[in-house]
Amino acid sequence: MNLDANEKKRLLEVFSANLATYRKAMKLSQEEFGALIGITRQTVSSIERGAYPLTWSIFLSCLFICAGHVRAKKLILNTFAGEESLSEYLSSMTGDTGSKSASAGYGYARQVYFGTCTVRDDDGYTIVDCDASVEELLGIRMSSGKTYSYLALIDPEDRETIRRILDEKIRKQMVVCIEHRVLTGEGQAVSVQCFVRRQKKMMKNGLFDITITQVTGEMLKKRQVTGLLTTLPVGVAVFEYQGRIGRENVPEIYYANETFYKVIGHTSEQFASIHNNSLPEIVAPDDVKNVNRLFDPKAEVHSVSEAEFRVNRFDGSVAWVHCNALVVSRNADGMSLVSCAFTEITKRINAEMSMKHQLDHYRQLEETSDDIQFGYNIVDDRMSIPNKFALALGIESVIPRFMEKDLLKKFVHEEDYDACVETMSHAKETGENMKGEYRLRLDGKEYRWCRVNVIGAKDDDGNITYLYGRIAQIDEERKIRKERSNDRMLINRLSSTDRLTGLYNRTAFRARLQETLSDPEMEPVHAVIYCDINDFSYINEKYGYPAGDRMLREFAAMFQRKGKKCFACRIHSDFFLIYVNGESKEQVIAKLRSWSKVFVEHQMKAYPGIDIQLSSGVYFLKKNDRDIPLAMDNANLARKQAKNGQDNSYCIYSEELRAQRNHEQTIAGEIQNAIKNNKIEVFFQPKFSLETKELIGAEALARWLMDDGTYRYPADFVPILEKTGHVTDLDFCIYTNVLQALRNWKKAGARLVPIAVNFSKNNRSFLKFDERISRLAEQYGVESRYIEIEVNEEMLLAEKEGTSDSIRDLQNRGFKITLDDFGSGKESLSMLINAPVNIVKIGRTFLQRIGQGEMEQNYVRCMCDMISSVKKEAVFEGVETKEQADFLAGCGFTTAQGYLFERPIPLEEFENKYLKEHFLPSA
Repeated sequence: MNLDANEKKRLLEVFSANLATYRKAMKLSQEEFGALIGITRQTVSSIERGAYPLTWSIFLSCLFICAGHVRAKKLILNTFAGEESLSEYLSSMTGDTGSKSASAGYGYARQVYFGTCTVRDDDGYTIVDCDASVEELLGIRMSSGKTYSYLALIDPEDRETIRRILDEKIRKQMVVCIEHRVLTGEGQAVSVQCFVRRQKKMMKNGLFDITITQVTGEMLKKRQVTGLLTTLPVGVAVFEYQGRIGRENVPEIYYANETFYKVIGHTSEQFASIHNNSLPEIVAPDDVKNVNRLFDPKAEVHSVSEAEFRVNRFDGSVAWVHCNALVVSRNADGMSLVSCAFTEITKRINAEMSMKHQLDHYRQLEETSDDIQFGYNIVDDRMSIPNKFALALGIESVIPRFMEKDLLKKFVHEEDYDACVETMSHAKETGENMKGEYRLRLDGKEYRWCRVNVIGAKDDDGNITYLYGRIAQIDEERKIRKERSNDRMLINRLSSTDRLTGLYNRTAFRARLQETLSDPEMEPVHAVIYCDINDFSYINEKYGYPAGDRMLREFAAMFQRKGKKCFACRIHSDFFLIYVNGESKEQVIAKLRSWSKVFVEHQMKAYPGIDIQLSSGVYFLKKNDRDIPLAMDNANLARKQAKNGQDNSYCIYSEELRAQRNHEQTIAGEIQNAIKNNKIEVFFQPKFSLETKELIGAEALARWLMDDGTYRYPADFVPILEKTGHVTDLDFCIYTNVLQALRNWKKAGARLVPIAVNFSKNNRSFLKFDERISRLAEQYGVESRYIEIEVNEEMLLAEKEGTSDSIRDLQNRGFKITLDDFGSGKESLSMLINAPVNIVKIGRTFLQRIGQGEMEQNYVRCMCDMISSVKKEAVFEGVETKEQADFLAGCGFTTAQGYLFERPIPLEEFENKYLKEHFLPSA
């Protein structure tokens, strides 16, 4: 049964008047109720304008929805009880009982299918997932574990056509709209409309049934659109138009999903109120003609067109949009219905523009560069080369079917062809930067050596679709490389040997030793010997660096060209490592003694009167011992022990040495904590005038306060700290405490006397030693004349550049320099003439000679005269008897310290005993 326009209008009026009642019965939300009102009003407006087929279909969709609810269905029929024709029409449409046609109509309304499925981009487009609606339509069950081919479910007459469309279009377009027939579970062919969206290697399909009568078909087409609006991940809008599109005739939009408005950058309210729902109005003027082509009145029904254009968004930005348009229907009056899918492609367009800019830049570079840039399109099998290269070869710059025709052989030498193909294939498969050197014919005549770099580029889906490469001629480079092969060998030799001695360096020694230990032909005993020449710095100081270098070369000569059972390396300065292989440990030690004897005897002949000795540490490697660094460290540990012993010729490593070293490291760690926790105290031993017996200065000495209240003396920890390298921390701890005491005494108004502070020989390693001392004195406000810097002879003879200058610089800044324990080393009085020394402190060894006889006493008198003659002040320490003090005073010495006068005492006792009477009354 059909209704005329007036009857339809009357039906809508009655239906609209009772919407509130239907809403209550169906329990519609505010949004759903608003949509129902809007659709009804729009349908009324369309009927008045005579353009109602689509909107009437929409209204009937709403009617079917309402009729699906039992209570609403009864209300609808009761509402139209007085309208005979309308009541009969509604009964037939809603499937009221007793009417065969109505039952069929309602039953069919329940069979409107629309849903989604995901298929794999393979030969059969395998279904990997789908919703219940699609399962019901196609008669499949994904839970059964079976594999379903989407193409296999398409009607055989449509199958190849759909395959071709998918294969051709889905790889080029984000969204494709197609129509075809599918076979239901009952074997019936049902027409469906499908929107396919490419999602990397997968596609998203929307399916719904459209095989119904013409009027109901119009309605169901709208149901299709309604389904798409909620399921498709693209912007979807439906337009209605009549005639040719122009400024005064624009497509009218009826429905659009939220994604559509997001794509165009307007809300539905903004698009309606500002632009009157006119799509061309927000399109860039230059692109309007592209949009108008989507709404061609001559386009066939079910035809698809596409366009790309720019839209001006509400926020002022511009977005690129791709649109696929499907002509859904056209009535006798020429009124067309077009369903459009919108996808934003701004990123893609920007990327393409950026790529074009880069390619233009790349083209400019390749035409001006000596290197040859090339690009290979893997998908199209197309090679692109620079114009100048193409002209030289007499070919086009773009070469199609490059690999298919095997054109690579025209350029690559036959012996290099396979390797070149492998390089390109690997780049195609992995995208990695590959390179190789091949002979290429770049001018069409002769082959030249070239370096080829090639790398793969991926598309948006992660597939490698392009190769970029660079070719550089390297004929000259290879020629130079060949000519320098001998130079490389020389460089390798120099990089593995010590420049002065010709022995291995440390790295090469370790590598050679590792190789030797794996040699099964070697003798059973393997030894690493660490040697150094005692007092080598004295040789450099006294005889000059050339003499020292000559001595090092003579030592090294004993271990050169000894074969694989003996080789050596120079670590640095006068330190050497020697590997010895022998039948027994005794044999190895015998060799070491022999080498030491020969070397020492030769050097004593060259430098008479100088006691040249070697200190050596021996470590015998255990079976399967391959820890070379540990072997070297153990040998060095034994060497240090040998050097500290009375017979300092050699020492064999034992675990006791390692335990001793661990003990020393423990002491070093504890002393650091003691410094941080103020457990290091300063004791003062006064210096007195031998004439007046008055206090004229003091020496600062370290005492380590233990937890039980006892003290540890410097002899217990200073030698250990000198070995471990931590003694400088102790030196500056004492120095800082002395500066603080002097500042306090100055503030209290006490008479200040110079305080001597010992600085170990280890400080010679710090080139800014002098700056640190001066800076601290300034920081505490202490004048330099109240500080005496005590150093030993080794500090003055240090071989490192800048150390002696540092001491002299301190002297120039007003600090007094004291040479501690003079006479214990190998220096002579002549050394004092130019030495930056103010005070010479003479040890107790000389005092012990006084009582031995007149000759010894005369020696001490002469020494006093000689020290005075070089303008130095002499101080004797360790004075314990009055006889010693009287003798020294008689010899002309003026200053002394020792237990005769005072032992080392704590700071507070020193202040109370010697300084308190000089404090200000308020102190």
